[in-house]
Amino acid sequence: MNNNRHLKKSSKIAILLLCTGLLMLEQPLWAQAPQAISYQAIARDNNGIPLAETDVTVIFNIRAGSPSGVTEYREQHQAETNKFGLFTLNIGQGSPLAGNFVNIDWSAGDKYLQTEINGTLNGTTQLLSVPYAFFAQKAPDQQNLSINGTTLSISGGNAVQLPAGSGATTLDGLNDVSAPSPSNGQVLQWNGTAWVAATPSIGGTYNAGSGIVINSNTISAVDISASNEIQNLSLNGTTLSISGGNAVQLPAGTGATTLDGLNDVSAPSPSNGQILQWNGTAWVAATPSSGGTFNAGSGIIINGNTISASDISASNEIQNLSINGTTLSISGGNAVQLPAGSGATTLDGLNDVSASSPANGQVLQWNGSAWVAATPSSGGTFNAGSGIVINGNTISASDADPTNEIQLISLVGNQLTLNKGGGTVTLPITNYTEGTAIQIIGNQINNTGDPNPLDDITTNTTAGGDINGTYPNPSVVKIRGRNISSTTPVDGQVLKFNASSNQWEPSNDNTGASDWQSTPTQIFTNGKLVAVNNTNGNPLMRVGNSNNFPPQGNNNNAGVLVTYGPSSKEKTIHSYLTTNPDYGVIAAYSNKGYSTVPPAFLGVNPDTKSGVLQLNTDGGTSRVTLGAYTDDTLSGFVRVHRNGNPAADLGCALSGEGFAGTLGPNGLFNTYAGATFNAPNNGYMGVFDAAGLERAAMYIRNTDNQSFIYAHEITATIKNFKITNPEDPNREIWYACLEGPEAAIYERGTAMLLNGRAEVKLSEHFALMMSAGTMTVQVTPHSADTDGLAVVEKTLDGFIVKELRQGKGNFTFDWEVKAVRKGFEGYQVDRMRLEPGAIPPRLKPITPLQAGH
Repeated sequence: MNNNRHLKKSSKIAILLLCTGLLMLEQPLWAQAPQAISYQAIARDNNGIPLAETDVTVIFNIRAGSPSGVTEYREQHQAETNKFGLFTLNIGQGSPLAGNFVNIDWSAGDKYLQTEINGTLNGTTQLLSVPYAFFAQKAPDQQNLSINGTTLSISGGNAVQLPAGSGATTLDGLNDVSAPSPSNGQVLQWNGTAWVAATPSIGGTYNAGSGIVINSNTISAVDISASNEIQNLSLNGTTLSISGGNAVQLPAGTGATTLDGLNDVSAPSPSNGQILQWNGTAWVAATPSSGGTFNAGSGIIINGNTISASDISASNEIQNLSINGTTLSISGGNAVQLPAGSGATTLDGLNDVSASSPANGQVLQWNGSAWVAATPSSGGTFNAGSGIVINGNTISASDADPTNEIQLISLVGNQLTLNKGGGTVTLPITNYTEGTAIQIIGNQINNTGDPNPLDDITTNTTAGGDINGTYPNPSVVKIRGRNISSTTPVDGQVLKFNASSNQWEPSNDNTGASDWQSTPTQIFTNGKLVAVNNTNGNPLMRVGNSNNFPPQGNNNNAGVLVTYGPSSKEKTIHSYLTTNPDYGVIAAYSNKGYSTVPPAFLGVNPDTKSGVLQLNTDGGTSRVTLGAYTDDTLSGFVRVHRNGNPAADLGCALSGEGFAGTLGPNGLFNTYAGATFNAPNNGYMGVFDAAGLERAAMYIRNTDNQSFIYAHEITATIKNFKITNPEDPNREIWYACLEGPEAAIYERGTAMLLNGRAEVKLSEHFALMMSAGTMTVQVTPHSADTDGLAVVEKTLDGFIVKELRQGKGNFTFDWEVKAVRKGFEGYQVDRMRLEPGAIPPRLKPITPLQAGH
């Protein structure tokens, strides 16, 4: 059963055809456009249906000398077909992958165009002359322009003098460029009238706005609002304060501030530093534990309760540098003499620093040769970030988030309010009432003592009732007022009430006879089983241990329950698996009893730990089985048998989808309903032959969710396909499929007639599907200036078309080829009428398909 649960679908064959023959390309169209070649084709699927409004990737290779020659140029296009499957491209205007289109030497031998569609090679065609090329043969030779001073010449032609300008070879000779020579580093800058030489600006001057401080080149933001500061809450007694704000009095409760009024808190006042600690009965004041015992590790010193860190490394000490004149010293180390120079302690003593004294606020700036004192630039161009506003030269800080403002808390009565829309809550107020021995004065709760010391139990209190003696060790001498015997019990005895002595006495648990008996005998026990008989002494039920218990007879100490019919044959047995006494079994029998296989069986599969229900014939042959797979305990199945052989399955596959199938007497599927392979949410229904091979199917393809039905023959009154109206989603467009007296296939397209001749290549997949000798061709010219076209040669690969009367026309034409599908040459049109349900005769054996999708 497991081998048939996951069926593949045969769309793999269709996908292979799609990959090897996805598109049918007709002869290219050549347009009269320099530096580009027009190309037009119709894209079809493997059934010859145009691929309408579909994206395709096209790669053109121009090879030199032969169809397999060196690639001189390679480019890629992305195209979309129209509603007829037609697309048009310009070779030379795609995305180059190799070479340069304009550098192709068209005069150097033959050129061949190789086309790839979606990564699949679709043939190679020789590039022939077009009208533009014919014109090029008669065009004059290419001429070159040259200039010498102000003399402009063309090769093979004349020369002209250009008008002379004052300094026309320099920028300042242009009309809109100022003539003066620029200084080093200047740039051209528009002054509203002309381009003039100007020193480039190194940034504008900025003014510090609200919340901004500018110090030289440093721009900082400051706090511009004293109302949004972070505040802290503090509590002193019942006074709740917020820093920088107000204080409120929390409502006082009568004694609510102490814990010793609670039942589980000890009353004595705690000492300073004590904590509440649970003693097993109540929370009491206790001195906190100082913790465990600690050992000093590396770098740690423990002295009593004091833990200190020590220096574990003498090689990593922090040292200080100092200088005295030209003597440089390091603490804990040595000193060195710095070389004396004229002013070596100032920057202007360095070779690359100017000696002139700087002015206040100046900085060192590199001028290309040395560091010189200069006024710092006020900065470049700044962009306003979050919380910053730049207006001209003014930078201001703004509130970037109005949702995070500081709020104030206030308390009026028991109403606690948070401003800025924070809401109000009502605090609970609890009033306490004095109970027995409790005194409440203001916030203080006092224990006034034991109100009745006479009802206390002490170590001298005498016990009463069923208890005798004094506390804390009284004795139980009665149970519910009846005395307990002083006799010492022995092992296994229990207390039983003796009515004669009116007391509880030690006694054995079972003091009756070893067998239960009645007259006539109906119930009895022999210590191993309990039997219930009818008035004739015949068994009705047996309950007991499996040891020596018929019909099990296994010494495994498992319980067994058997019921009997009037014929004293077993009706049901509630037992266990003989291989494992921990797994239960219920079996139901016919009037033949335990001597046969039970017609009904309910048990546990010890391999899967799941339940199994099996319904059999009276002779033990399986009819219905319910259970779980041995390799998938999460999935259940139902199997229906015929004479012990599986006939139908219903279950759940490993991937989670349900399935149903019927099987033939050979144990193989006749039909199967489930899911497409690797797509548990896509439905599938298949029909199989005697060898278990799929012959017909209906399924949803898992790659694109397209629906498919295929079979050797499909019979219908009319076959249609429908799509949603693209302009009205509430309506549909229905097309009827072509019909005729043949099992026909067709392919069509558009080709180009060059010099009165065209050769059309058919798709490889069409030639594979076509029966030889059955091809008919129809051609329709796109030009009215012709006497017509003739098909002069037909092969399995294609056909040749020529213009009538030796015409030499260059124009496009439509073509269509029809043929009989290979293997269906004897398709019968006139047939005998079949009765409903009858199987139509097979014309010839069906080619086996690989089972599965």
